[in-house]
Amino acid sequence: MECVVCNKPAMEEERFGDYADFDCDDCGKYRVTGTVLGILDRAQWLRTTAMQQWIAEQHQAGVERPIINSANAEYEGVLYR
Repeated sequence: MECVVCNKPAMEEERFGDYADFDCDDCGKYRVTGTVLGILDRAQWLRTTAMQQWIAEQHQAGVERPIINSANAEYEGVLYR
């Protein structure tokens, strides 16, 4: 499995309900909503540096597994509808 933030190898730890949990050596542990995963399936991707910084800030603030959702995800690329 690839990390949805940096596209490097990562472990998808669990998928349940509307969430998927990832553990990446570069990005750390995080959770992604099904809505964001659906957008990523439509030829769009996350801004790697911005999202890695956000995850790191969340970890520093004590959040064990930050949740990337439609309100905080930053995208690059073309969204094909």
